[in-house]
Amino acid sequence: QLEVHSLCRSRAGAAAPLVVYFFVYEGSVEEQRYLTQLRKEKEAFEFLIRERSVAVVTSERLSRATWRQWRNWRDPTMGLPRPPAEQHQVIVDVREFRSELPCLLHRRGITILPVTIDVGDYVLTPDICVERKSVSDLIGSLNSGRLYNQVVNMTQHYRSPVLLIEFDAERTGFALYHGRAAMSSELNSSDTISRLSLLTLHFPQLRILWSPAPHASAELFHDLKRGRPQPQLQLLPSVSAATAGDFYNDVDDSEASSSTSLTPAASAATLRHVARSMLLRMP
Repeated sequence: QLEVHSLCRSRAGAAAPLVVYFFVYEGSVEEQRYLTQLRKEKEAFEFLIRERSVAVVTSERLSRATWRQWRNWRDPTMGLPRPPAEQHQVIVDVREFRSELPCLLHRRGITILPVTIDVGDYVLTPDICVERKSVSDLIGSLNSGRLYNQVVNMTQHYRSPVLLIEFDAERTGFALYHGRAAMSSELNSSDTISRLSLLTLHFPQLRILWSPAPHASAELFHDLKRGRPQPQLQLLPSVSAATAGDFYNDVDDSEASSSTSLTPAASAATLRHVARSMLLRMP
């Protein structure tokens, strides 16, 4: 109310500034309440300053990016708006809209094409497909073998498959191990790092990216798309139910699959099934 009254006086042309006097008894409860309120406000501003200083993406950085985008969108010679030279677009699986990343990509001026994708979560270019995993989702997918099937599909249809591991810096930090947990020098089927290592050995073309937060993921996607062609919806691959079930339906007996995989006539699906079984059964 004081701010509104002061603004009304200044608009009315009042020459003298508004002065407010606050009277309290020295050493009283009212004085302590007032001092406590001032202290809390000061601590709140100090906390805000500290958080902004260690933030992954600062507000100044976002403001500069927004200003550059607006400046490039306008013609400096004519002063009239013009469309950008290249409009980036990303194909996003509709299930990914539960996360923050699609919204952050939209803020960067990237056109979002929401569809149901059979292979991957994000299609950045005709050659780059990204499967995004949080830490908990990564561990669950490795335990169930679902990540293996997803990587197989990506490597079959895209030249540069990417696995994005997105951390939550506020909750888990930027690490897979915490506290007294230590990395083992031996491969273990129950160890996350060991399974990721085996995954990269089976799929050399797979690229693993690490991101501390969704803001960093959006910036990473923007850099990956720079200077590359845009993805097309009509060129999206589809994985049929029969193809997805090849990993389990091609072979009925595990012993027969092991012996059959040694023969030259073994199918590619049989070999993938055996490789996945070996990956999950490692001691």
